[in-house]
Amino acid sequence: MTLRKIILVPEHCVVTASGRMTAPHPRYVLDSPRKARNSIKRHEQWLVDEVQAEIEATGARWILPEATQAVPGRLTTAEHLSFYMTLFGKDADVWIQHGGQKGGDT
Repeated sequence: MTLRKIILVPEHCVVTASGRMTAPHPRYVLDSPRKARNSIKRHEQWLVDEVQAEIEATGARWILPEATQAVPGRLTTAEHLSFYMTLFGKDADVWIQHGGQKGGDT
């Protein structure tokens, strides 16, 4: 099986496996531990929101309990993988591009 590389770029939208366009992915700022934690929470909130939108668009109700109980900032690795699979399919290899120091783009 060949994996499709999905790169989540700050402030860009991505097309899901169902063909739906996501909201823009939030920026990652890693200048300090506090900013890094907040960036992770923003990413996880984006991920939960997008999975819930995908459920509404496709009717993938099997993941609904997990998506409604997810707490951004405290997602497990299993939840991340499950949500990425719901959004992009089982053959997706998801990467996150983050901004460089001082919030610049890399």
